[in-house]
Amino acid sequence: MVSVRFMLRAAFCAALLVAASGRAATPALAQIEVRVGHLEALVGAARFREAAEEAPVLRSQALALPPGAATRLLLVRTEIAAAAAALALRQDDNAKVYLHRALQLEPALTLGASAAPKLRRTLDALRESI
Repeated sequence: MVSVRFMLRAAFCAALLVAASGRAATPALAQIEVRVGHLEALVGAARFREAAEEAPVLRSQALALPPGAATRLLLVRTEIAAAAAALALRQDDNAKVYLHRALQLEPALTLGASAAPKLRRTLDALRESI
């Protein structure tokens, strides 16, 4: 026969697992911001394949955040990093999709001086075609 104490412990453990899985599914804004910084660092370190794999995960997690300016900025940064990785991997069509999403979120988007010329040219061409 199973003791009441065992059942209570099992219920408590199950509650902890449910709570933990809920937090893992929608990380806080600050956690995603750190991960987007890591994504940008991957691109900066020419680890494009890793960046290309990480970007969709971050995009989904950022989309799960409450809407707002900070969430929009994280999404734009994620799309730009994904586009840079895609261009480096010669996936130009994917890069255009990512930059188009970034422009939808931030129509006045401008890239910093350190942006790769190919990324800048692709964004400018896309902006002209819209």
